[in-house]
Amino acid sequence: MFRIATYKNNHLTDVEAQLTLAMHIKEHGKTVTKFYPLKLEIARINSMALSWTIVHNIDEESPLYNCTKEEVEDAKMEVIVNVKAFDDHFSNIVQQRTSYTHHQIIYGAKFLPMFERAQDGSGTILELDKINEHVLVEFPVSVS
Repeated sequence: MFRIATYKNNHLTDVEAQLTLAMHIKEHGKTVTKFYPLKLEIARINSMALSWTIVHNIDEESPLYNCTKEEVEDAKMEVIVNVKAFDDHFSNIVQQRTSYTHHQIIYGAKFLPMFERAQDGSGTILELDKINEHVLVEFPVSVS
């Protein structure tokens, strides 16, 4: 999982995310790169006013299922991210592409909240400086 937010407080609608996993594996003595689309828990949201945590569940259908940290590093895995949305302020489609290499993956972490209710109850305060804040958790993590 990873988190995104709008930097300039623009309202984005029809936000779509796509993830592709690139793996460098040995086949017949040669290194080849294979690409796998990653299914997202939610691939599209109607409106992004605050932040969005994009999640790929690692289940039996995932190419990451049962991968160890060492296997991820050996395959030099990289997650390629494409996000597309409509920017209401400028009335146009915006796109962003980035990627996360195996060096940037944090194992056994969960995000900390990055927004809170204003003291006077008038709105929500989004703290962009907390977008990457996380804590390490022990496996297995149960969802309650």
